[in-house]
Amino acid sequence: MLTVHQYPGGSDADITKLLSPATVTSTLNSVSKNLAAAKANNLPMRVDEANSTYNGGNDGTSNKFGSALWVMDYSLLLAQAGMSGVNIHGGLGVCNEPIWNGKFQRYTPFCAADKAGEAAQQYKAMPIYYGIWLARQMGPGEFLPLTVSSDRNVTAYAVKGDDGRTRIAVLQKDTTTTAPVHLDIN
Repeated sequence: MLTVHQYPGGSDADITKLLSPATVTSTLNSVSKNLAAAKANNLPMRVDEANSTYNGGNDGTSNKFGSALWVMDYSLLLAQAGMSGVNIHGGLGVCNEPIWNGKFQRYTPFCAADKAGEAAQQYKAMPIYYGIWLARQMGPGEFLPLTVSSDRNVTAYAVKGDDGRTRIAVLQKDTTTTAPVHLDIN
């Protein structure tokens, strides 16, 4: 298996940058040569460590619900490209406090509400967890070709599941103040 680490957002990334079409293109471009080499050698490839930004995440970005959109799009984009899987980096500790490595881990999928919760090993799901969960709902199967025609920041994925069901995910990544996106599905 070929593995890589990938953190698409820099330490200054915000939600707009994470969800931008340029970041999507950059994400694919940065793994394309490795993915091609893995395929040419009949090896699976996996992103064995990834998250929205490096250095434990950015407050107001990595720990907000926009990160759920990012990780859902990121996971499905890489799966559609042929990646075998993605491991999302995180760590257990108190939400928005430094944990074992001295970093804040604002991008972790789970954390404790306070020190008492940490001592009791009671953790809550953070926003990025929900994006991981939603991407997982697409299930195993084959990606189907889609055409998205929009001047908006929208991505879409369709999977013909191993169970015979077709699942479609449409992600509108514009700010919430914009008008809803109209969908025609044939």
